[in-house]
Amino acid sequence: MMAPERIRHVRTKASVYSALAEAVRLARSDAEVFTDGVGIRISEERLREPDVSVQRGRIANPDAMVLDQPIVVVEVLSPSSAMIDTLDKLEDYFSVQSIEHYLIVESEKRAVIHHQRSASGRVDTVVLHSGSIEFATLGFSILVETLFGEVDR
Repeated sequence: MMAPERIRHVRTKASVYSALAEAVRLARSDAEVFTDGVGIRISEERLREPDVSVQRGRIANPDAMVLDQPIVVVEVLSPSSAMIDTLDKLEDYFSVQSIEHYLIVESEKRAVIHHQRSASGRVDTVVLHSGSIEFATLGFSILVETLFGEVDR
C-alpha cells in the first residue's frame, strides 16, 4: 500500500496535470497527458511512475500500463523523495531515448528544475521561478506559475 501524500503535493500534481493538459489542448497537439499510475519503462526489470507524464501521440490501447513514447516526465518534490527525484530518477529518465524534458517541481519554493535533453544528447538544467518552459517538439509552452496553482489556499 502506498503512503498517503500531503495535500500540497496532491494539489501541485493536479496543477501540473491541468497546465500541461490545457497547453496540449490549446496547441491541438496529438500528445496525451497522464497522472501517476502509468509507468515509464527504464529497463526490462524497472519501471518508474512519474507524478505527471506526457506521451508523444495518443495511446491506442486503453488497457496499456506503460507509455511507449514518453517525452515529458514530472516529479513533484517531497521531503521523502528529494534524493531519489534529483539523482536516481534523473539518470533513469534520461536513459529513455524519447524523454526530452524532466521537470522537478518544488511547490514550497515555487521553483521548477527543468532538465532538457539537447539535440546533441547533452542534458541542460535551469532553475525557474517564473517565465515559461518551451516544449518545442510538442508545439507549446507553459508558464511556470501555472504549475503551482493555488497550492496553499
